[in-house]
Amino acid sequence: MEDRLRPVNAVLGLVTPGDVNPATLFDLGYKAVGLEVPVVGPHGRVVVDVVLFNAQLLHLVLVEAKSGANVDELQAARYGALDPKEVVQATGVTLPRRGEVSVDVAYACLAANADRIRIGLDRAKLFCAVMSVADRSIDLINAEASLKLGFAWSEGPVALVGPVSRLLPFDHETPAADLRPFVYAELVSALSNRAREITVRALTERTTPYFPLFSTGAQRRLVANVRAAVRTIAEDTPEAFAYVPSTGTRIDDLVSLLKTPEDRDPRGRTQAYQALRDRGAQRRRQQVSEHQLDLLDLLAEAGRAETVGGESEDVLAEEEST
Repeated sequence: MEDRLRPVNAVLGLVTPGDVNPATLFDLGYKAVGLEVPVVGPHGRVVVDVVLFNAQLLHLVLVEAKSGANVDELQAARYGALDPKEVVQATGVTLPRRGEVSVDVAYACLAANADRIRIGLDRAKLFCAVMSVADRSIDLINAEASLKLGFAWSEGPVALVGPVSRLLPFDHETPAADLRPFVYAELVSALSNRAREITVRALTERTTPYFPLFSTGAQRRLVANVRAAVRTIAEDTPEAFAYVPSTGTRIDDLVSLLKTPEDRDPRGRTQAYQALRDRGAQRRRQQVSEHQLDLLDLLAEAGRAETVGGESEDVLAEEEST
């Protein structure tokens, strides 16, 4: 995971139950309600990386995620001047009841940069909490600046069972070339389900975790980047995929899925999936864990398993030898 996304994923992990690491903020009632949300205040516009909301407390937390150690003083001043009504309107959260909405700002950063971030915030005269993300813990500095948020750290740093999970592997700023493996995997999955076409927007929604939480502008950029990835995939694998631009009568552009290995005899499906390996990605191989499973291998194995019991041992042996 690139450092730029580690603070964001750390925050998302705190509000995502079922992960290996504790969802401490979720247990207190917080949920993620927005990503890359633009908010306009009296001092100008800020784009909030993550917006958290506690409906019971009517409490919003605006999280600015920093991979570096520098604080933009103008940006910090804009955060400090935001009005709760402006935040509610920009995020579109539904208030369960009438009452005064409170808003706190929190910076999320890597632990190695926490001291410099705090110094930068002091210079900017913005007193706010700082989530310090280490390899095996998340601490809250200046917890007194956000007492409601600070309850999650009442017993000290939040201990992580494992590394920060890659809940959001990419975002709208990720180049199309880096999105390609994710897009390709989703296209192969669609082939395995015998789909014949899929719109680029629907493909983006399937590929991108938390897509509905992104602001409209960020969603557009994600769709554009997936479109660019689709075009290169179609160029490299014309026998399987074709990019079909939008027309005057059809608003959405789409990907036509031309040939699926599922149409083949079961004995040939394994080789057909293996032949579909992303040729472009092989030229620019992405670094992954040696323990990470390959989608094509899983699909091929599933196809092989379906033949067991329905084919003779000679047929299965012949498949393994080809």
